[in-house]
Amino acid sequence: TTQHCMQRENFNLRPLRSDDIPQLHDLQAKLFPVKYPPIFYSRLFMEDYFCVVATCASLMNPMVNEIVGVASARITRNKDKWCLCFGRCFCDAVVVQGYIMTIGVEESYRKQGLGTTLLRRICEILVEANCEYPLIYIKNM
Repeated sequence: TTQHCMQRENFNLRPLRSDDIPQLHDLQAKLFPVKYPPIFYSRLFMEDYFCVVATCASLMNPMVNEIVGVASARITRNKDKWCLCFGRCFCDAVVVQGYIMTIGVEESYRKQGLGTTLLRRICEILVEANCEYPLIYIKNM
């Protein structure tokens, strides 16, 4: 893939669709050292899972958009056993925690702000899902 979406406005962010899975699988194989099993991709369509892809018109066929970036996240709902108020424990409190599972941009599209845009969008989605705080694990390669 060559860099042909030089300006940020030429990228489109949208939710993952089921017909994106083959492209997403190929992109993630390039980006991450982890080989994701098929169940990973199935879960992206389940409740409390979110996935945003960045697309750009294909150089070969401008009518076709190719996926050049991705951000995925999930939320968990846990009872907070440490919630104390006036010396009493209210164990009914539920903490909604977000976990950013993947974020990446194809190498030839980096340094254009696309990674930042994807991160902001997935965080907005987590906030809309009432996430109290997001977590991300970063591994240097």
